[in-house]
Amino acid sequence: MPRANKESSSDPAGESNTRTLKRGLKMVSFSSLLGNEALKTHLQKALSDQHISHAYLLEGPEGSGKKTAAAAFVRALFCLHPVTGPDGRYDSCGQCENCRLLDHDAFPDLALIEPEDGAKSLSAQIIRQRLVSDATVLPYKGSRKVYVVDRADLMTPEAQNALLKTIEEPPQGVTILLLCQSASLLLPTVLSRCVRLSTAPLPPSVIENVLVKKGADPSRAASLAALSQGSLGKALALFEDDNFSALRENWFHFLSSIPTMPQIEVLQKGGELFDTYASFQDQLLSLSLIWFSDLLKWKTAGDRALLVSKDYCPQIQKASSFYTDSSLIAITETIRRIGACLARNANKGLAQDLLLISFTGKDQIYW
Repeated sequence: MPRANKESSSDPAGESNTRTLKRGLKMVSFSSLLGNEALKTHLQKALSDQHISHAYLLEGPEGSGKKTAAAAFVRALFCLHPVTGPDGRYDSCGQCENCRLLDHDAFPDLALIEPEDGAKSLSAQIIRQRLVSDATVLPYKGSRKVYVVDRADLMTPEAQNALLKTIEEPPQGVTILLLCQSASLLLPTVLSRCVRLSTAPLPPSVIENVLVKKGADPSRAASLAALSQGSLGKALALFEDDNFSALRENWFHFLSSIPTMPQIEVLQKGGELFDTYASFQDQLLSLSLIWFSDLLKWKTAGDRALLVSKDYCPQIQKASSFYTDSSLIAITETIRRIGACLARNANKGLAQDLLLISFTGKDQIYW
């Protein structure tokens, strides 16, 4: 199918719509992308060799750097005067006209396509209108157009089939970047036509350094890094969430008081906190794992430097005396098992009660 000239686009508002779609893709250089060396090396070599694929799939958990990697690749791809970055590899200059337009969300040949607010899927209509149809229109500047599809794993089967033709026979100069959390949700026919790349969890020390530079005290930074499971995006979101600080303080106060509580009070107060912070269930489980792991570290080594929650060292030291090594090991194993069961939609109330009972260290829980 011949590509339409930009003036003859069936959507006269196409350029402004494309700009609207780019919100949320903050332009950066490759040097700003932390970790993920294998992914960076692959993309920078493709740019240096001018061997750009028509379709890439970037897979990784939320906040693992997929959007940042896509932004660095896009800016370097469109850059008019690429440079050798601090790492000795291909990068954008950040100064040319294209880089400035991209930085100000005003570049007409880039579109970010993502689910509408609150939507749980990407429909075939959106993919057809914003990508398949638009890809047939010639670029406004230069010879390239790029489409970044965020949460591509939320595309319906119909949407994926609608995209398939464009991936199989892409118009010249069109590059599509699919960002997803789980490639298993994409059709094999789509996967087989993409260059697949994965983001990797960042080391906790890297995340801690970023958080400290943003003003977090070292102890809080260590806790957030542990909770983030290698996701800088998740760590930053927690750092900026005022509710999370209160949650951590209230939950740790509760956990530190458990040794002096009767079991019925543990169930009552723990249940109330679970209800209060119902939307933070995963964080409560992660905080619990950090707490009891710290108790075990203190009990076995007595070294504050090993603790994640160093600001709670006095409480950890006191609470650890109420548990045996074997009971703390059993508690941490129970937290992991119950977390896995809750992820499979187990009975939440029963799971929470069993978890709270295990926190007393008096009963071995089988789950």
